[in-house]
Parts: sequence; structure tokens; C-alpha cells
Amino acid sequence: MRLAIVGFGPRGLFCLEQLIKAAITNSKLSKLELSIFEPNENWGTGLAWRINQSQANWVNISDAALKDLPSRAELVCSAFTIKAFPSYTNWCKTNGLSQQDTEKDNYPERSQIGHYLHQRACSILKVLEENKKIKRVKKKL
Repeated sequence: MRLAIVGFGPRGLFCLEQLIKAAITNSKLSKLELSIFEPNENWGTGLAWRINQSQANWVNISDAALKDLPSRAELVCSAFTIKAFPSYTNWCKTNGLSQQDTEKDNYPERSQIGHYLHQRACSILKVLEENKKIKRVKKKL
């Protein structure tokens, strides 16, 4: 089964995670040939969340709205394991990027969410590449 993901921002990342989860659940991972097309360096971020943007660019939604950005459970198949990745809230706490636990809204920098998305993307892409399950293509279609 040959598939492609065109554009690897947050939606492409979500698509990949769900696709791999379903392929493992249905024992179809061995039959999967996946190509990902993305011209940008920081995979998983898209343009809005790129990590090298000005620190003056702030998110227009508060941390309270981001608390439901879920973790990724560990994905285990017979050949390899993709480690779990924390929720945005837990990732912030682990990396010393406090999310305020008060009633006052906090608006993080866009690049902060970009770092989260990029690290999450790299954590799955690395394992899939090492196991020859995906081909990354750094160009536009």
C-alpha cells in the first residue's frame, strides 16, 4: 500500500500518527510504503508555528485552550517501538516553560508551540526512517 502525505505541518503530523497507529493495530505496517513531501526544514510546524520566527509573535489562544493538546501513546509493533510523546502541558512543565496554573490567561510565543510540534514530529520520523517505513522528500509538489 503506497501513500503520501503532502505537507507536514501539524495536520500532516496528526495524519502520520493516526496512520501508523491504525497500521500497527491492523497488522498492515509491513505493507505500508509512505512518502512525506515537505519543503520546510522544521517538519511538523507548518508556517504558523515555525521555530525560527520572531519572539514577538504570540499565540492568540491561551494556555488554557492548549491544555487539551493530547499526548501520543507508545506505538509498538513487532519490529520497533515509537516512544510515547507528552501532552503540550506536560512538555512545557518538563522543559521549564511554565504554563500558568492561575486563572490569568497566558499566551505563549508561536515558536514555543513550534518547538513542541517539531520535537514530536522528529520523535516519530526518526524511528520510521531508521526502520525504512517512510521516505521524506524535501520539496513542493
